[in-house]
Amino acid sequence: MPLFDEGVALDSERDLWVGLGWVGGGLILLFWSLICPSG
Repeated sequence: MPLFDEGVALDSERDLWVGLGWVGGGLILLFWSLICPSG
């Protein structure tokens, strides 16, 4: 695995956090809908 430039590493880290944010948000909405199905 080649070493990344700082820019590439920062972009990858940002994309990783954005992905985790979407997954976390989806799980929160899923649990919320299960706990409070009436809305």
